[in-house]
Amino acid sequence: MFPLLKNPRKGSSPLLRDISSVISGRRELFASFILLLFVSSFFPLEESQAANTPVLWGTADYDELDGSFNTPLEFYGLNAAGASAAKLAKDIYNAGTATQVDTKGDLVELGYFASDAAGTPSAVSGDLFRGKYWIPLTSTTRIGMQSDGPDATENAIGRILPVQTNFISGNNDAVTNAVSGYIRTDTNPSAGPSYSSATLSDIIAKLDTADGSGDAFLAMRFYDINPASSTGGDQSDLASGTSRYNTITNALWKWKATNNTPQTVTMLINDPENSNSPTGYDMELDS
Repeated sequence: MFPLLKNPRKGSSPLLRDISSVISGRRELFASFILLLFVSSFFPLEESQAANTPVLWGTADYDELDGSFNTPLEFYGLNAAGASAAKLAKDIYNAGTATQVDTKGDLVELGYFASDAAGTPSAVSGDLFRGKYWIPLTSTTRIGMQSDGPDATENAIGRILPVQTNFISGNNDAVTNAVSGYIRTDTNPSAGPSYSSATLSDIIAKLDTADGSGDAFLAMRFYDINPASSTGGDQSDLASGTSRYNTITNALWKWKATNNTPQTVTMLINDPENSNSPTGYDMELDS
């Protein structure tokens, strides 16, 4: 899987460190050729990768959660009576098996608005919520999910810190995270109830076309799966008339067409470089 990092906002290790060799005389050219073949066999050229688009998204930049900026924007839900606000539920991991989620947090979907069930993007800069259909691009990404190991900063109620989801042209899987045990693969995430029957590969093609002819705006949707409960769930747990949601978007959140040398789409709600508060956002509440 590529080109995900083990949490791109926590830093990363170089692919290769020092490679040293002692080669002399006539063997130098031959040994260099063997080394080239060895490296090429394990690390294919960038051009051989399938066209893809990585999206880095969440409530705040992990690396900025220090100093004066240690509380990112957090999301709350209301109880069934419309009172007693509480932060949205987080994933609760097993004490003995670090990768096992015992209780699911509230759902957070990456997605966009479309004019039809086929997923034709319809939002414009003057109306970021224009469209009859919400097209989710993920279906199991949740509040408090961890990216590469136990982390109390990530695993907190009311927030989803940056996760990276990768979309590959011609592929029906949206893959979030890169570390075994923490990877979440959503196959055709828009195929859930009341959404679209289009495959993810077809949807990616629609987004690529929209980007080529103008813009394709993205958004995040935060759910309170059950206002009467302190637990959450996935897309399959949504209940009409019970589950509530809040959609947030920004005119800067634009899809970038899949490419062999991809450009990362960055979607952070709270950014300390912007006076620690979100600006330029539109929000929509519904149930």
